[in-house]
Amino acid sequence: MLVFELGQFVGALVPCTLLRLLAGWVARAWPPSVPRLVFLNLFSFLVASWLMAHGTALSEGGKSLVSLSTLHVYLLPQCLVLLIDLLVHYKRGFKGAQNPEKEAIARKEPTF
Repeated sequence: MLVFELGQFVGALVPCTLLRLLAGWVARAWPPSVPRLVFLNLFSFLVASWLMAHGTALSEGGKSLVSLSTLHVYLLPQCLVLLIDLLVHYKRGFKGAQNPEKEAIARKEPTF
């Protein structure tokens, strides 16, 4: 990997991560699951790619045609963010399975 490719990777990793965190904050009421993680990462990838594609088209003299060749810039960084999300998700799942009494709901009986 060349130096400029590494810089491009890190430069794409930052917006992918920030968009994923923002989407996760908006969807925090959804139950944590793998389809949720995949959807949020796909949404983040599409928004980041769309913004870059339109920014590239505008910077080249205001072309109305958007080049889809910019999608590759955000593909690998978004895959890395998804991989980290999945690792965190499974680590939390296995940690909770070791302490089932911690996940039990403490029920408080009402007093009349």
